[in-house]
Amino acid sequence: MKSEHRSSNRPLNPLRIVGLSLALAAGGLGVLSLSLLQAQAREEVDVQARVVPSDDDLRGERIGSQVQRRSQRVQTELTGLHGQHAWAGEYYEGDGFGTNVRVLIAPLAGVSSTWHGCTGMYAQNEGEVAIQADGSLKLNYAHSTDGPFKLPTQLRPVRWGERVYLIGASDPMTLINSINMGEEPRTTPYGQVLLRKGDEDKAVVGLPDLPADQLAAIRSVALNLKVTASRRTSSEFRYDYCTDAYELTFDRGIADGIRPGVELRLVSKSSVGERVRIVSAQPETSVAEWRDVNHKCGKDRSADLRRWVFSTGSYTTQAAM
Repeated sequence: MKSEHRSSNRPLNPLRIVGLSLALAAGGLGVLSLSLLQAQAREEVDVQARVVPSDDDLRGERIGSQVQRRSQRVQTELTGLHGQHAWAGEYYEGDGFGTNVRVLIAPLAGVSSTWHGCTGMYAQNEGEVAIQADGSLKLNYAHSTDGPFKLPTQLRPVRWGERVYLIGASDPMTLINSINMGEEPRTTPYGQVLLRKGDEDKAVVGLPDLPADQLAAIRSVALNLKVTASRRTSSEFRYDYCTDAYELTFDRGIADGIRPGVELRLVSKSSVGERVRIVSAQPETSVAEWRDVNHKCGKDRSADLRRWVFSTGSYTTQAAM
């Protein structure tokens, strides 16, 4: 009897076809899933490598932690002082935007200083306080003070009625200019001079406790100064802006109480206007620098500036709180 040969082209069972397809698909998905997991792992490693903190970041975090710890120690001492110390406290100066300088200071716990701006922390430091023979406070910071944003390094307490200000030991004119410009005594936390927290609500009496020669710079009557000469000293185009520097010569000088550091406010075009600071003074004349920022360079405004009039501003004790 002949053996019967089965044909190899016999149709497969449809159910078997489906089963084989699912098996192949499952195997393919497994390989695909493994590939995706491997790629994801490689990507995570790459991301971790890219976000390794730099030395500057690590140093900033370390300094920040030390500033925070110092602040806590100062706050603890301030709590125990119950507001009875002559100058210990929390101080603020700034505009609420790009400049927000805070100083926490106490005789034993030391000082912590920070500068917050629109994009975060601009500067921070902490250290000890050394009282100098002239009564000023030298801030011996523990970390470098290099950088574009400068924190105060030596301050002098100044009383004005029930208020306490901390002014730069080498720059009393900032407080004096703020008084002449009507910005002090302020009624909000914002200002250009460090003022103890909460003192904006306290009364002032007479004038601040300053030496006689500095008090003389607080004017009871405003003085107007005319620009008699002007010249452009430099022109620089950077970051899509042009900065032109001008030297302005005024018709008043030392004989009228105009000294280096005095600020003047433009009054011929606006009640607020531009401000300049005197850099040098002679008996009858004085010189200030002014910077004009525009999108385009080229035009020399010297002739226009010679028509400008500035004012010192003034302050009278009758206007005090």
